[in-house]
Amino acid sequence: MKQNKSHHHLALKVGILGGGQLARMLALSGFARGLEVHALSENPTDPVAQVSHFWVQGSPDNQADLVSFSKHLDLLTFESEFFNAAGIEKSLGRHKKKLFPSTKCMSMIQDRAKQKVLLDDFGIPTAPFIVVHEPEDLISSLKVFGPMVLKKRQGGYDGNGTWVLHNPNQIAKIDKKLFLAPGFIAEKFIPFSRELAVMFVRSRSGQKQALPLTKSVQKSSRCDYVLGPVSHSGFLALQKKFFKMLDAIDYVGVLGVELFDTGTQLLVNELAPRVHNSGHYSQNALNSSQFDLHWMAGLDLELPEVQIQEKAFAMINLIGRKNTSRMKAPNALSGQLHWYGKGESRPGRKMGHVNYSGPEIKKLLAQGLRERNLFRI
Repeated sequence: MKQNKSHHHLALKVGILGGGQLARMLALSGFARGLEVHALSENPTDPVAQVSHFWVQGSPDNQADLVSFSKHLDLLTFESEFFNAAGIEKSLGRHKKKLFPSTKCMSMIQDRAKQKVLLDDFGIPTAPFIVVHEPEDLISSLKVFGPMVLKKRQGGYDGNGTWVLHNPNQIAKIDKKLFLAPGFIAEKFIPFSRELAVMFVRSRSGQKQALPLTKSVQKSSRCDYVLGPVSHSGFLALQKKFFKMLDAIDYVGVLGVELFDTGTQLLVNELAPRVHNSGHYSQNALNSSQFDLHWMAGLDLELPEVQIQEKAFAMINLIGRKNTSRMKAPNALSGQLHWYGKGESRPGRKMGHVNYSGPEIKKLLAQGLRERNLFRI
């Protein structure tokens, strides 16, 4: 799609496959840019359905739904990698060029075994791995790695589909049905000093930007909060390798990268071919959010140089603590609230987040954690 590099036509029709909070924030960003944002998801109560007049009920994995939804659109993206990439490519046919990132990139990254091979091909450091086809492979993997992490090749998120195994006795706990396609990968367990994250973005014509490196703190395998900016002596070398990879696979859009800082090097834990929870701080801390940059990349607009508005920032996730539909927010917050519009809270469910910016990370974090306790979720 040829676009003038400095501006795009208002009311271009763009579509989002999926209905959750990432789709909602993509839609809000798109509307603010003058785009007509359509969304395809299954439930009228989905977070995106509440903010788009152009919401359509249906499934991106249903060929008829997808064909009907996409034929009048100028551009198409997705909120998660949990769709059938091959099925979407077949359904879209000649319209597949509208989709970004491409189904080719999506299928390479949504499968953790293929993702690992991709990283290895570009010399990007990641934990050693073995593809697991049957329960017996787990015993041999344990002999090779000792403590290891078992991950579903597709569909895992927030700790779902991930197990840490230390000895053969734990193998019995893994449901045998899970060994059916697409199976697992086993990774060597990596002791790390901190988890980091970064968002990269590449436009259709190959322009690239990196957002700030951040510290991502997990609780019960879910992102609890993100702080930044942080630094690491190995980051620039890693960024060069990623930029080379993005060009080689012709990646378009935002790419989320989760990292382990082992104390001596940066290892890639996982990639997400989309906007990502660890990049939500960008809505208020940067001159352009990850959602804005994702649309700009797809529209092939000039990507602005990323600038931090204040010295430090923090993003605090609002995670459900109990089952309730009666949720309350405090009357006043010193940060910016981003609520996802989910009708019910339950333990571990991401309900929203609050962004903070200021001169000092520790103060922002203390304030954010204090204010989070005032939410009834």
